[in-house]
Amino acid sequence: PYLCPPPPDVLPRLVWRLDDTPEVVERRCGDFRASVREIVAEFELAGVPVKWFENARSEIDTFHEVAQFVEDTARLKLVQTGGWEAMCDQIMCDLDDVALPAEQNDVAPLCDLDEEQVDLCLNRWGEEVEARANSRGVHAYSEQPSTTSLLDNVRRCNTFKSQNFVPVLVGDDQVGWAATTMLDILAPYLAKGLACELVRLSADDASSEPNAQGRLDIKGFPVAIRLAPDNTLGTNSLADRSARVAVLVHDLVADGLIQPSAIRNETQDVRPMSSGFRSGADAPAPLLYLERAAMIYFGVPTFGVHLNGFVRDPVTGRPAYVWIAKRSMSKATYPGLLDQMVAGGQPAGKSFVQNVKEESEEEASLPPEVVANVISTGIVSYKYATRKGLSTKVLATFDVEVPTGMSPLCSDGEVEEFSLMSVSDAVDSVRDRLPLWKPNSALVMLDFAMRHGFITPDEAGYSELAHLLRGGMGSL
Repeated sequence: PYLCPPPPDVLPRLVWRLDDTPEVVERRCGDFRASVREIVAEFELAGVPVKWFENARSEIDTFHEVAQFVEDTARLKLVQTGGWEAMCDQIMCDLDDVALPAEQNDVAPLCDLDEEQVDLCLNRWGEEVEARANSRGVHAYSEQPSTTSLLDNVRRCNTFKSQNFVPVLVGDDQVGWAATTMLDILAPYLAKGLACELVRLSADDASSEPNAQGRLDIKGFPVAIRLAPDNTLGTNSLADRSARVAVLVHDLVADGLIQPSAIRNETQDVRPMSSGFRSGADAPAPLLYLERAAMIYFGVPTFGVHLNGFVRDPVTGRPAYVWIAKRSMSKATYPGLLDQMVAGGQPAGKSFVQNVKEESEEEASLPPEVVANVISTGIVSYKYATRKGLSTKVLATFDVEVPTGMSPLCSDGEVEEFSLMSVSDAVDSVRDRLPLWKPNSALVMLDFAMRHGFITPDEAGYSELAHLLRGGMGSL
């Protein structure tokens, strides 16, 4: 579509064929479709998975979808053949020599600074941006570098297709979303009905309004997966539900779906999506405990904290600068990328405020008198389709004023360096140099800028931008 009409530099080289009439072109297309149908029919008859892809877009988007389909098919085949060990037995390889696929539990980085230089990364990203612009019929013939809108950057962290997922329930409460490919992978376990069962939904199985009666709207989904369903023995306590799902996770590791190296023997609370994170003595008991490495496969939301450290303008009293952390190159995830001054995952048994204050002392060596002034500012949330499942993240955000002249200090080895950047420059960096940012930290930076008036309603796509920064906890 972006070649019609053709670009000005291509037009002089085009040759019009006399037989390019609508009738001839339609006949050629018909012959092509007929031959393709015959080929596809042979593949389907042989049991080979087949999927049609729309290629009227950038090659990068098409390649991403094709790669995901190939990996999903390979994962299903791996499970059907008995996992990595059985596969190695068939082809006589040593499991220790197998290079297992990399973990991906969140938004993929645009650059791997371990493997490529910053300039090369930014140039490659600029080419991808231009390809996407071309796919929308936008041409960049000037010598100015390609950029994206802030909305494009936030949309990237909210990339998924609802038809590729089904609700995950515990009892009648929704706790997450599983990829439809999990239905095939879990087929033998669904048939047994002990650790999980298949639930066929009707129009009356969900309320018409999100969060009515404490549930999310799951209308339009034909089936759901229920974890730890009621059993005939009448034992359905928290411990019993958790134990049955733990056995399922163990089997999925044996099947090759979950890598053994990913298992941390650390469980996280699973609660109704409508209730969010709860902690403290007055918090109700979770529905079950789930191995942390398995959360992504069932789309169970995970939580974290991000703290913006700002320096106030002495004249206007408005935040003028923010402290930005560059993640250590030794970090397992997003090494060398830009982050908030303080950020971390949310453990069970702590409140968000308690966690962010402890992280402030450990990561940035902030003194008690500064930590005491940390204030809660809301949440940023998003959903992102990974090759494992739907990553649903909820980040509790906080602000704290750092006095002029005071600098955070790297104390736990997780930060390479801290730098002070004007808020306007930080926003421009997200817009023009996005690959240098940890993806969800770029969202938190934009949230900070919107709250303090550095991004105004005049920004293109402002309403959608504001909505997507809170897009993680609603229905698909």
